[in-house]
Order: sequence, then structure tokens, then C-alpha cells
Amino acid sequence: MQINRWLAGLAAGSVFLYIFKTVYNYFGYGVTSGALDSAWCWPLLLIVFLLVVRIVKPDVTKARGMRASCRCFLLAVISVVLGRVLTGIFEIAGTSSGYVVVYYLAALVFTLLGSFFLTVALRIQSLRHMSS
Repeated sequence: MQINRWLAGLAAGSVFLYIFKTVYNYFGYGVTSGALDSAWCWPLLLIVFLLVVRIVKPDVTKARGMRASCRCFLLAVISVVLGRVLTGIFEIAGTSSGYVVVYYLAALVFTLLGSFFLTVALRIQSLRHMSS
């Protein structure tokens, strides 16, 4: 099933980010970053969301808009993680960039799109149950 691969990929990504932040903080000469320390948590949030949807509404995982919704939420998580990692690297280096905000704006857009597609998938599923 597609969601099982997504869950495994997100878990592997979270483990990689945790190892990356640990190694990067180790070589940062005592300078750490809260942004980099929290980057590994974002894939776990998507795992929890997908598991809740899968347990509460198992039929909706097969709905037409669910795949687009999951892809949008995945892109949102990737955008947030990239923004957090870059912010953390900049903090450890002692600099900053105004362009990191673009990642958070992209995450907001992808989250709104994912929410729209999830609403469509839930609506399609409820219409199918009403007609049968």
C-alpha cells in the first residue's frame, strides 16, 4: 500500500534528520540551534496525522483526492524541514537570510492545498456512503 511506503520513508527521513542534527551540533563547537534540533519532529507529525486518518477513516485512504492531499502535506513538511535546517545552519554559522521565509510560505500554501484536497476526499467518501 502507498501509505505504508510513505510512513517508512517519513520515519527514515526523521531518523536521518536526527542523526544529521546530532553530528552537525557536535561539530558546531558548542553552538547549537533550536531550529535544527526540531527539524526531525516534523516528519513524525505527518506520520501521526496519516495514522489517525488511516485508523479513523480507513475508507478515505482510497478516495480520489486523498493522494493529492497526502502529496501536498508531504511537500509542506519538506518545505518546513528545509526551512528549519537552513535556519539552523545559518544560526550555527552566525548569520541569517531573509529568503528562508519562502520555505514557510510554501509550506502554508501546500498545507492549505492539502486541506482542500482532504476535504474533497472526505466529501466524496460521504457522498458514496449516502448513495449506497
